[in-house]
Amino acid sequence: FGEKGPSRQLTVNPEYKLDYPGGSLLHKLTDFLLLLIDSYFLHVFKLILLQFCDLLSTSAELR
Repeated sequence: FGEKGPSRQLTVNPEYKLDYPGGSLLHKLTDFLLLLIDSYFLHVFKLILLQFCDLLSTSAELR
């Protein structure tokens, strides 16, 4: 999750890109925040998925 810059494309509408020029601080901050939220939710989602898989496997073993 250390990637910065244009290598990681966030799905943002073009209007957003026009509002802030690429070099502006606000744009960078917003991108960073989106990245942070993105990675955080992905992490949580993975954890939930893993828990769910564990539950499934344990219930399968009980049968």
